[in-house]
Amino acid sequence: MCKRNLTMKTKLIVIITWLFVVANNSSRATPPRFLPTQALQNDTVDVGASKSFSTVVVAEGPLKYQWQLNGGELLGQTNQTLTITSASPADEGDYSVVVSNSDGVTSSVPARLWVVPPSKEYIARNFTNSANQRVPYFYFLPTNFDAGRRYPLIWFLHGSGDEGDVYSFYLKGPWGKVFSSYRQQLADPAVVVWPSRRIGDKSWDNQYMKDYLSLLDMLIPEFSIDTNRIYLIGISDGVGAAHALVGRQPQLFAASGLGSGGSQISGSLQFKDVPTWIWCSSDDGLVSSTRVIARSIRFAGGRAVYTEYKYGGHDGGIVTGLCNPVYVNWMLAQRRGVESAVEPRLSITNPSEAVVTTGALILNLAGKAEALGMEVTQVSWEAVATKTNGVATGYASGEPHLFYCPMICQDGGDEAITPYI
Repeated sequence: MCKRNLTMKTKLIVIITWLFVVANNSSRATPPRFLPTQALQNDTVDVGASKSFSTVVVAEGPLKYQWQLNGGELLGQTNQTLTITSASPADEGDYSVVVSNSDGVTSSVPARLWVVPPSKEYIARNFTNSANQRVPYFYFLPTNFDAGRRYPLIWFLHGSGDEGDVYSFYLKGPWGKVFSSYRQQLADPAVVVWPSRRIGDKSWDNQYMKDYLSLLDMLIPEFSIDTNRIYLIGISDGVGAAHALVGRQPQLFAASGLGSGGSQISGSLQFKDVPTWIWCSSDDGLVSSTRVIARSIRFAGGRAVYTEYKYGGHDGGIVTGLCNPVYVNWMLAQRRGVESAVEPRLSITNPSEAVVTTGALILNLAGKAEALGMEVTQVSWEAVATKTNGVATGYASGEPHLFYCPMICQDGGDEAITPYI
């Protein structure tokens, strides 16, 4: 029990976190077993370019391989490596491989391949501000753009060194164009805008933030944007710019995605009502500051999803997060001003009140964790003000996963408890 002497009511912010993993159905070591490999991960490829998937398997005896696309067998693709020599829109989808030996059969977790259009479909343009300064940006419009239809907008802020007037570095790589892929545009056509900095400018200053908001105001009617579906992405140095934009107009964005950035604690309060997915790799030099961003948004009352990849470094971790189809679907499902009901999601169901005041020594919290059918391995809680924490007990393994948090409160006095995810 944690000691405290207080004569006044205080507010205790409770952070509930949870972990989930993909269930491993292999009960013994004799059937084929997959080892993690970067050669079988979600990835993006330019149309016409080549792409290979490969797998690493531990098993005894001769192995048979059968590659699949969207659950259907690929004729003749029975080697350890699958090679696509010239990617077409038909090649976009979820790839997996079934490996078998005399002891059993194992199927890999699907890896999404996004196929994106050629560079000529990404248009370079300049916005001129009131001081007659140019602000370069690039945009993509859906095929058969219809001004009578309302489209979601993805606003993508690049990292340091990616600025450019002619063709930004972060557009040369296909991974920054996931939302413009053929399959994604067919499922949910969207406008994508990549604002850039002028060559020679090394930071996102206040003038850029003003200019970007003015540019947004101009593009919303021109590109027929659904104002309830404006999504913000910031990677690396662009995370700070994303914080600055949300700090200026938090009510503008339906959701945000932040990939591997420096600490931006001061702007975290504005993210309280903006669903946010944050990611980084554990071997990235910015992992500590990225964790701080996730925690500070949660401490401010926001519901931030945080994903940490084991490997990848700075660039690899960012790319892995951007290519995650679960993240893409999650973001596009959000609507401005509407609480997220999309998995992965953890919610407090008892008590149902947003703020609970109690003088008891123990507060019981209960809720459910929804993890897209994956196994929840742990639900933990943290009382921010008192620096106490623990692990929930008694949660079931069914769908959705139920959990029970007996929280140790303070000795004496009332405590205002605010449960946050």
